[in-house]
Amino acid sequence: MAAEHGENQLELFELRPQAPRRPHRELVGRIFLQLRHDQLVLVGMAGVIGVTVIFACGVERGKQLVRSERVLLARQQPAAATPRQPARSGSSSTDMAPAAEAAAEAPKGKPSPAPATTPKLKPPTRLASTGEAASPTAAPSGGSRYAIQVVTYSRPQLARQEMERLKAKGERAFLVILNGHTRVYVGPFPSKTHASEKLSALKAAYRDCFVRAL
Repeated sequence: MAAEHGENQLELFELRPQAPRRPHRELVGRIFLQLRHDQLVLVGMAGVIGVTVIFACGVERGKQLVRSERVLLARQQPAAATPRQPARSGSSSTDMAPAAEAAAEAPKGKPSPAPATTPKLKPPTRLASTGEAASPTAAPSGGSRYAIQVVTYSRPQLARQEMERLKAKGERAFLVILNGHTRVYVGPFPSKTHASEKLSALKAAYRDCFVRAL
């Protein structure tokens, strides 16, 4: 009885062979899907912080480059400006030299016109700027009151050269300084008649010369 009862119980179950289970492999997508919300938030915050740090580093690097460029430009500008000053001074000096030479040669060719009036002059003074006293023969004596004014110069050197030129020709010449101008005279003469006779001879070389009372 017992054996029959056991066989009846076995008939209630299906005895089929079961295949072995395959090993489970987790895919990458499933791993990301299995992340929790708090983990996603942490990953996002870490990404934002990383991007912010990279951006800040780029900004600082740009500021350093701008500062270095400004320093280089500030050093180059004075170096480029300094060589120009000698060039300007040289050009101005070369421009002033011909002008000075022309001004120095102008009185030699054309004497300055003398005034038409004949006012009385003070006794002639000797030229002190040249460092040499006038000769006694050049100074007018007390009895001679007339002389011929040949030419007037603003520079005493030119007037002295003209006086030496007249002396080389045999004329008695002397200088008179008045109001900052140096005048070249020929004489003195004892009378106005003698001065007028000499004036006609000097007119050929000095057309503006005239007789003056001393």
